Amino acid sequence: MLTPEDLLRRLAHDVLPSIVALRDVPERQQTINATVAWSYQLLDESEQRAFRRFGALPGLFPIDAAAAVLAGRESASVEDKPLRAVAGLIDKSLLARAETSVVATRPLYQMLETVRSFAALELASCGERDDAVEGLVRYCTEEASLATSGLVGPAQVEWLDHVREDLESYRCALAWLIERGRPAEAVDIAWGLIWFWVIRGHISEGLRWYEQALALPSLPPAAEAKALLGAGMLGYPQGDLDRARGRLTRARAVTGDVEIVAHSENVLGHVELAAGNMQVARDCFARSNDGFRALGIPWGTGHTLTAMAWVALESGDIGQAEGLLNEATSGLRHAGPWFLSLTRYLRALVAVRRGHPDEAIAWVRESLTHIRQLHDKFAFVYALVPLAAASALKGDDAWSASILGAQDALTETTGARVVEASANELQERVEREARARLGPERWAQAYAAGRKSSIDVLLKDIDRARA
Repeated sequence: MLTPEDLLRRLAHDVLPSIVALRDVPERQQTINATVAWSYQLLDESEQRAFRRFGALPGLFPIDAAAAVLAGRESASVEDKPLRAVAGLIDKSLLARAETSVVATRPLYQMLETVRSFAALELASCGERDDAVEGLVRYCTEEASLATSGLVGPAQVEWLDHVREDLESYRCALAWLIERGRPAEAVDIAWGLIWFWVIRGHISEGLRWYEQALALPSLPPAAEAKALLGAGMLGYPQGDLDRARGRLTRARAVTGDVEIVAHSENVLGHVELAAGNMQVARDCFARSNDGFRALGIPWGTGHTLTAMAWVALESGDIGQAEGLLNEATSGLRHAGPWFLSLTRYLRALVAVRRGHPDEAIAWVRESLTHIRQLHDKFAFVYALVPLAAASALKGDDAWSASILGAQDALTETTGARVVEASANELQERVEREARARLGPERWAQAYAAGRKSSIDVLLKDIDRARA
């Protein structure tokens, strides 16, 4: 009788009505609303309160989030109370243990959406929603603060999964803070997730949160600098270079925070590199490297050394590029594995420049293996450039077309794109030459097949090519 959109709209405002009365069951079972209400009335007072408060949790949630919404604006209690509440509601089939937790040591719970919608309505009618959501905001702020360092460290993969499991809660907290004109708190959460937005392909969403915060009045300079840096970082992979440059330049100007300035210089260097301004890019990366070294941030120095190698490669100095890549790789040993994706990409480009396609393919294979583990989208787009070029060097034009099809499909899904002029020129040359040799029909067939391929398919294709 109803489309999924109709169902969702009804759940947002009220629970589902009865369409056809079922005469052979009790009245309490004739609508979902009546069934859940009947179960709710059977709970004791403390269980009813917990049930209502869990309605503030929009998706999967761990026990810490449950404790936060139970406590509200007060400090969260020890775990016994929320554990008892969770156990009681599981016993009564109003809550379930989720089987989809990626982090094995972190059990997750959830309500069916029809049940949660009823709980949320009860929460609002009792006047407790504000207090419960404030607890959720506190939980998200604390978790985002931990994610700031976790997402760049050796446990990067685990932290990416951790954030993904909490993503609906983060969205709820960010929307709440933006609606209530509290942009500084929203920026603290959004900034803690910056590497999640980049790596996991949520570039457009992350950018939207930063822009919403920047649109609000009375944003303190420290928060404004983070929001500008975040917006610049996420605008760059979308190819919006002029706006990214303006935001990053502004971020440097409004803060004295050495780390934010070093971040800004690094991303600004990438913007200038993409625009073809080599000397400006080189200067930005050098200043960024100095800042990260002064702060003792290994992933930052390794990341900027990699960027400096990129400038050297684009300037034609392959020897210097390789020396910087070796130094960067050494510095990134204890950083999150994602930061080595760029070094592997550049090593693959070096191999292409030297006419060594098998070496380039080997570097791309190693990169894709880590990219698959990270569920990365940004580095994935870049890794396909030298792979397409290497396949062209081997004379496999159909494979080049398939690779470029996979890249375009990924860009359309995530918004991440290759923005550097030289990489785009290489890609365009590969496409132009492959099209000419294949002809329109064979090109279209191979390209369409690539648009449907996955990272696992690409790895199998690589193994066949190497064999």
